[in-house]
Amino acid sequence: MLFYVIGSLLFMTGIVLALGVIAANLTRYRVQMIAALRTLSLDSVHATPRSAAIKPLPARPLLRPAA
Repeated sequence: MLFYVIGSLLFMTGIVLALGVIAANLTRYRVQMIAALRTLSLDSVHATPRSAAIKPLPARPLLRPAA
């Protein structure tokens, strides 16, 4: 029971500290983050040529025929 309590407290402390770091970074670098998100473009991700598409493998039997 004691290990459970100590582990829970450590986990909660880690979560609170991580959220604090995220909040501090958001307040400090908010302008740069918004500018980077505005210039982000995912158009090139979907613009792959047809030849680059993954072709499925032909179907094969699961078991080899008995010899």
